[in-house]
Amino acid sequence: MAVPGATVVCAPKRCGSRGEDLDDAPVTGVQKLQEFDIAPPPPPKVTEYHVQARECRRCGVVTAGCAPAGITGRAQYGPEVHAQAANLAAAHYLPISRAAQLMSDLAGVSVSAGWMAGVRHKAAGKLGPFMNHVRVLLRQAGVLYADETPARAAGRLESVTSPAPST
Repeated sequence: MAVPGATVVCAPKRCGSRGEDLDDAPVTGVQKLQEFDIAPPPPPKVTEYHVQARECRRCGVVTAGCAPAGITGRAQYGPEVHAQAANLAAAHYLPISRAAQLMSDLAGVSVSAGWMAGVRHKAAGKLGPFMNHVRVLLRQAGVLYADETPARAAGRLESVTSPAPST
């Protein structure tokens, strides 16, 4: 979805025939032209958590606060960075170093190739419950469609099919 931008009115200042001022002249037609462009990536959104320790005035015991669930390291990437990295590395089958470079170029977040390589494994782990659900649904289907689109494997074109699940 496009983000609304500016509207620029390109009105003539003077009559093309007699040179008269057209500032108050009625508009008789409008031709709309649009330019789509990409904005540079915004800087990453950084949330800093201050996990405080406080000393009880009565007994002197120091108690530390707790960071929110999921915040485990001094610096870490959030869920949107993980999602975009998985999209680049897994959904688009990009080489890891190129996916890491695109994260920097398009999202403004510089990640290492090593971190990017680990994203696939993390994403696959999160798909476990979904894949189990899909298996159940496939076993319940009366008819399964198998796409026989060829793909290159072992240096030649092969049919890509999946065996029907056992019932």
